[in-house]
Amino acid sequence: MCQICNHEKQQQIEAALLSGVPLEEIASHFSVSESDLKIHAIMHLGAGDTSTEESIVQKLKLKEAVVLRNTYQEYYSTMKRLGDFISRRITQAEADDLNLDRLVSKNTVKLYLEAGLQVRETIKTLVDIDEQINGRDTAAASGVLELVSALRGEASTTGPRLVESSDDDD
Repeated sequence: MCQICNHEKQQQIEAALLSGVPLEEIASHFSVSESDLKIHAIMHLGAGDTSTEESIVQKLKLKEAVVLRNTYQEYYSTMKRLGDFISRRITQAEADDLNLDRLVSKNTVKLYLEAGLQVRETIKTLVDIDEQINGRDTAAASGVLELVSALRGEASTTGPRLVESSDDDD
């Protein structure tokens, strides 16, 4: 629990921090520790207006989320292409009465399953980051909505659209 966020004079403390008053002076005046001031400044305080600015940690987590979202999109694209490839081979095997293991290698199936695992893990991490930034109540809903959109293959509401590759590579 952040001591500054729960302090009765939080706004005055933040104003002092943002105006450049030395930490020792703020700590003494408001009867708080310098370490609590430092933690609050890093974890919760933006560079300007505290109601609209993101903290340093929030900015870092958002950057991490963008990287993870891009990674997720690559995994999802790979998984979708492999799934389509495997489905076509299953259809071909059924139509031509062929043995499926000649048309789809074990490594292809393993890659497909691994991509699925990575998609799930990446989504879980994105939801965790969202929860840390926005709080548990709002994060859960937005994380679930993003997951549903992603599984439907719809454009993300918070990031770039998934890029589908052609099937020429099979």
